[in-house]
Parts: sequence; structure tokens; C-alpha cells
Amino acid sequence: MGRCYYEIKLVSLCVICATLMDCNSSVHRDDSDGILDDASHGVSSFKDSLKAEKVELSWAEEQLVLRNQILIGLENNILKESFLQEFYIRRVARVNSDTVYVAIGFNLHGNDCGAPDCYQTDLRFHIKLGDSLQFPDSLPYKEREYGCIGDSSSVSGVFQLLDQSSEHLVYSSIKPRRTLVLYSSREECGNYALYFNSPNPDRIDAKNMDKLMKELEQGKDVDRYPYRSWALTTFEYGFFKR
Repeated sequence: MGRCYYEIKLVSLCVICATLMDCNSSVHRDDSDGILDDASHGVSSFKDSLKAEKVELSWAEEQLVLRNQILIGLENNILKESFLQEFYIRRVARVNSDTVYVAIGFNLHGNDCGAPDCYQTDLRFHIKLGDSLQFPDSLPYKEREYGCIGDSSSVSGVFQLLDQSSEHLVYSSIKPRRTLVLYSSREECGNYALYFNSPNPDRIDAKNMDKLMKELEQGKDVDRYPYRSWALTTFEYGFFKR
């Protein structure tokens, strides 16, 4: 699952998407604050109707239904429609007043089976939220590492925006040397976040990340394998229900 080129295959996707549109159409909008409610009722009714018709969903299809249910129930429409939509769904991003707070727990530090490590590297930063989400050219961050490695350690720095598109972002800092690559979906890389500790900046290219990850998985520059977050790699949306 950790492979950058891994892709989930959804069965009968068109059927599910069409049904989800029916679910959304039954949702009531509160005009006073623009927040959608009754989301769980719509999805539950949909699943009950499938049971009545003896239609069985595959596991992947059930996850798609659950993801849609969680998304409908989220309150901030700006963040729901932004680059950080998946981060919001997975509780990695949250909104307080006019600020988006992002806290990514990187607990996959190598190319392994995907089980969380006994230690974690937390990365935190925040972004002002206006009429839309705009990523700044300079982004202060804090990093804290703790767990079975002994004493915890903390560092801070300022990321500089190196590359940006609707699908990916690349931030890098010199002191300490770190590179953060974010993706809006799995389509481009199979991951939502990659965190490089002491990277070679010349090799970090979001558009060629698939090639780089394959090289790393073959044992080249193993010490440079990026950190990943279990919360941003799992396919099980049940963990993120509110």
C-alpha cells in the first residue's frame, strides 16, 4: 500500500456515483448558515434500499459511500471544496475562526508493510482562510518527534513554496533541510503527503515522484525514503467518522 504508484480500483463506480447524487439531492440545506444536515439519513436510506433490493456493495464501494457521508457532514464549505478536502475529511486539517490548522502525524518512516511505527514525527502549520484557501509563499512550521526513540526532539523552520498546481504542492526549507510534498488526490502519486528529511532538493519533483519512489523502493538511497502518515494512507474511512 505504501507504493507511490498504488491505485485503488473501485468496482461499478458509475453506479455508486449516480446513487450518491440521489443521496445528495435529499439533503436539506440550512439557509441560516449554509451547513448541510441530514447527511447520514440520506446515506442510510440509500444503503437500506440496496439491502431491500439485495444489492451488495464491494468493500471499496462502501468506503466511497462512507467518504461521501463524512464530506457532506463537514461544516466549512470553503475547506470542503479546497485542495485540502481529503485532509479535512481525515481530520488532519481543522478550522478555527479564520484559520486552517494542519497537523500531520508521520508514523511511517520507511518502505514497509504500512503498519504505524513506534515513534511519530508531527508536522504542524496553519494558514489564514479567506474567501478561498490560498497557500503562502512562506510557511512557518513546527516539527516534533517522539515515541520509542528516547527523548523527544523539536525543530522549527520556514517552508518556501517551490512548486504548485491544482494537484500538488512542494514546500522546502534549508534550515532544517526538509521538503514537504502534498497532493490533492491519490491519482498523481498514490499518496496525499510525503515528508523528506534531509533531502537532495534536485531530486524532489512532484511530477516525477512516481519514478523517485520506485527507485527508493528498490533500495536506492534508502535513508532518504520519505515519511508518510497512516491517517493519509489508509483506505478505511470508518476511522474518520464524526
